[in-house]
Amino acid sequence: MKEADVPKKNVLRGVAVSPGIIIGKARVVDRSKVKIFYQYLVGDDQVDREIERFNEAVHTTEDQLNTLKNGMPEQLKGHAFILNSHLMILKDSMLNDATVKRIRDEKINAEWALKKSLEDIRQILDQVDDEYISNRINDVEYVTERILRNLSGDEQQSLADINKRVIIVAHELSPGDTSELNTSKIMG
Repeated sequence: MKEADVPKKNVLRGVAVSPGIIIGKARVVDRSKVKIFYQYLVGDDQVDREIERFNEAVHTTEDQLNTLKNGMPEQLKGHAFILNSHLMILKDSMLNDATVKRIRDEKINAEWALKKSLEDIRQILDQVDDEYISNRINDVEYVTERILRNLSGDEQQSLADINKRVIIVAHELSPGDTSELNTSKIMG
């Protein structure tokens, strides 16, 4: 048998969430970032439409976060404060108002304006000497990514739909992601 004929094994290593070994079907969760393109807006009517599009995406994101919070399994209800903080971030002026102002002043598309607002927030949080506060950038990124998905029409894969026992394979799961999981269906 030639070396080329031997099937190759894929070995995946991850962070264990419980002790032991489990064998089962994998469910890959792709949370790759939305691709963002710069677009210059020509007229005031385009600027107004872009602000409206941004506000609609924020409203949709708020609805999604509230749905996640209200649908949390009982054993996770004590962690609803995480989603409450995401809702507060969504309404924060450094994210929301700054993005609208940037669309209006710089005449750029909502995605690019939001990206620039996120960069500003990241710079501010990087200067904070408290590790807990500086790590909140992860929450801001999660909220921003949800808004971007809603702006682009790219539906986020729902983990609430998992109805078979599987092993979750992901680079990272946010608190919002874990709140969706039906833990009786997750093997690892």
